[in-house]
Amino acid sequence: MKLLLIIVLTVVPALADDSKAIPQDSPALIGIEVGNFEEDAESVYSKLRRLIFESREKRQVRRINKAIAKRDPEAAQKALDTLVREYPDLQTITYHQATINFWKGNLDGANEGFTKAINEVEQKFPNGSVPREHQYWKENTHFLGKLYFGRGATELYQRKYTQAILDIDKAISISPEPLAYMQFNKCRAHLRIKQYKEAAEAYAS
Repeated sequence: MKLLLIIVLTVVPALADDSKAIPQDSPALIGIEVGNFEEDAESVYSKLRRLIFESREKRQVRRINKAIAKRDPEAAQKALDTLVREYPDLQTITYHQATINFWKGNLDGANEGFTKAINEVEQKFPNGSVPREHQYWKENTHFLGKLYFGRGATELYQRKYTQAILDIDKAISISPEPLAYMQFNKCRAHLRIKQYKEAAEAYAS
């Protein structure tokens, strides 16, 4: 078992490449009122314009994710730069930049970015505790889990193994659907500090 666990040390920590933004406050549909033609036309135009811009946002995010999946941080950076120009207030920009920095090998920049993003989200949800009754509980906890895991994976490369384990544990506890790569990288961190029992438990989870 010890030999089997040591083999996994050769594998690069996996950063999730699926992105989901923390939803912004959305206007509620209070009701439908009869208006005049000009008001109706303006309303339809506004909705179409919003849908067009939303699709552009999602298209850029897909380009970032696709480039990251191909381990092409330069292409991802180019897509992110476009996203920043068009959507400077988007809440996931810091996350994307941190992820790109990770794959560029800029570990300090990645750690700083993930930490900044975590702090921003935790201003609203202290210690990552998103109430289950919150409208976007699953989306927010999923995003927070990715932030903690991203920092943990970065710390693993920075040889901050104890801190990496703490952050990956946090990601696992927060995520509504923890993924196998989280436990896998926790296993690798334990192996680095010769905690074989804990590594085996993480690997078997």
